[in-house]
Amino acid sequence: MRTYWSGKDIEYMKLHYSTTENKNLGIILNRTPVAIAIKAKKLGLKKNPETTSKLKSKNMSGEKNPMYGKVGFNKGKVVSESTREKLRVSMTGRLGMVGDKNPMYGKPSYNKGIKITEEERVKTSLRMKEKWLSFNETEKNIKLNQLANARSMVPNIFNLNSIEKKINNYLEDIGVSFESQKKIGFYHCDFYLPFYNLIIEVQGDYWHGNPDKFTNLNEVQTKNIRRDKAKKTYLINKNYKLLYIWECDINTNFELVKEMITKVTQ
Repeated sequence: MRTYWSGKDIEYMKLHYSTTENKNLGIILNRTPVAIAIKAKKLGLKKNPETTSKLKSKNMSGEKNPMYGKVGFNKGKVVSESTREKLRVSMTGRLGMVGDKNPMYGKPSYNKGIKITEEERVKTSLRMKEKWLSFNETEKNIKLNQLANARSMVPNIFNLNSIEKKINNYLEDIGVSFESQKKIGFYHCDFYLPFYNLIIEVQGDYWHGNPDKFTNLNEVQTKNIRRDKAKKTYLINKNYKLLYIWECDINTNFELVKEMITKVTQ
């Protein structure tokens, strides 16, 4: 059932959004934090600097801090007087290398105007791939978790592409409780509806090789489809329900998309 924003709800948002966490506002207004963020964006509301600073501090506390449980690289080291003096000077003028005292003063950057060629891009890609293949499974899992944690620091609504935003806004409009960019295992799922144990995956026609549009798949599409199949198998084995929506349907036949979502949420 669709839950509309009342005038009273909007007025409460305007009065308290700048100083209150989205999570707490969601509890008061019976909305998800994502719904609060979307409505605030539509209303042009922002957190004040003090609240923003507190939230950043809170999000980097405890296990959320990348240094949690680790020993600082300089723990136990004694800073010499000469080093202290250098640090003091650097804080008041970067060791005096400012203005015309900086050797780069008035000179163009060494790479200014230089464009990376396609050949160099390919070489870089191959080097990164070779480095990734050199990792063992434990190292790969650590890297994947680091990447997932880094992504989780960014509000999910800002991670969505254009077609995902359309689904995000529609789910918000009909008042369905959901999480976007939900991490399950090593996979990120576009939308998770906990009440229905349902995952909605928004499939880009090109990147996921829509069979109605692409018959001869390239290497990228083939790789993505193989990964999609592994992801699907994993989620089914975890007893999740799945709904796949293609980009072309979102852009050209959104009424059909609405019917598909309504069918699985009734």
